[in-house]
Amino acid sequence: MNLAAPFRSDADYWSRRITAITASARNRTQTESFSYYAQQEADLFSRVLLQAAWRNDRQDSENVNQVSGARLATEDDTDSFRYGATFFLTRARKLAVYGVYSDQNNLTSTFTKCDAGVNYRWKRYSVDLFVKNLTDAPIILFRGGDPRSYTLTVDVAW
Repeated sequence: MNLAAPFRSDADYWSRRITAITASARNRTQTESFSYYAQQEADLFSRVLLQAAWRNDRQDSENVNQVSGARLATEDDTDSFRYGATFFLTRARKLAVYGVYSDQNNLTSTFTKCDAGVNYRWKRYSVDLFVKNLTDAPIILFRGGDPRSYTLTVDVAW
């Protein structure tokens, strides 16, 4: 048995096995993205904070197979809306309840969620009892302020 047979380098051996080498695909992709965001807040009587926001994301993509000439172009335009309200239970704004409604729309789907929570502030720290999408288990967030910035999240199920 000749162990060197698979590694032959003479042209006569390889000429009967490899007939042609061609590229089947060589792609060029170009993507363009553009986004903008607007938000407005209104503070009513130092007790109620209202928020409204709108965001638009636009992305165009084109993929061209440079061998076959096939083109695939996609376009995605997404609008997102967010509305929120915070009610401060104390004049010092240390204890508050809040809620947020957000809605994201694109060509193929819509995603809507509602969040709610309670927030307590003490010096540079805050603690939130937060429920995402009003169907998930509550989350407790503990946040510290500068110069030591940290967040501790605890997921609580009941």
